[in-house]
Amino acid sequence: MNYAELFDLFHKSINRNPKMPDDLAQRFINFGIKRIEKRLTLDIQIKTQTVAAIADNTFPIPADVMSFVKIYDENGVIPRVSDQTTPGRGFYTSGNTITTIHDTAQITIEYYSTYTKSLPSNSTSTEFTDIDDLVLYAALIYAAEHFVDERLSNYTNTFETLIAEYDLAQRKKNFSGNLVIRNPYGDYF
Repeated sequence: MNYAELFDLFHKSINRNPKMPDDLAQRFINFGIKRIEKRLTLDIQIKTQTVAAIADNTFPIPADVMSFVKIYDENGVIPRVSDQTTPGRGFYTSGNTITTIHDTAQITIEYYSTYTKSLPSNSTSTEFTDIDDLVLYAALIYAAEHFVDERLSNYTNTFETLIAEYDLAQRKKNFSGNLVIRNPYGDYF
């Protein structure tokens, strides 16, 4: 489903007469996307970007980062440290930059990104193709709250059910195909 189709389905689902302004509908959809970002992380959000240093061991953080999965360089994964006084390899964040405590020319950042917010009407993005029903119900919740619509509880229940289904599907995907071994003794040995 492209954005225009989602937008049209939203208008048909809310069924307001007279039709609500397009900018208000857009706002509800954007609020819905933000709600989903706060509640659910999916593989479709994972991005990888290699960045070069902008100063000594300082790298820009991409604008669409929600959270880091891992950061690595040519020598492997770089652990997060609390500050620059930690010896060895590591990184810490400050504002919109990442600073490594060891010398490296570039790093690769794997992260959960925000969903695309401003799409042209003919755009077909993974976000709306894979979770179009979730985006629709999240937007309908905001619209129902705004217009004091009696269908709010139905929209909320459907949204919560969808969140649970997507979360379960993601968990199954994360744990399928690979042997998961848990050390019963932890990291003590």
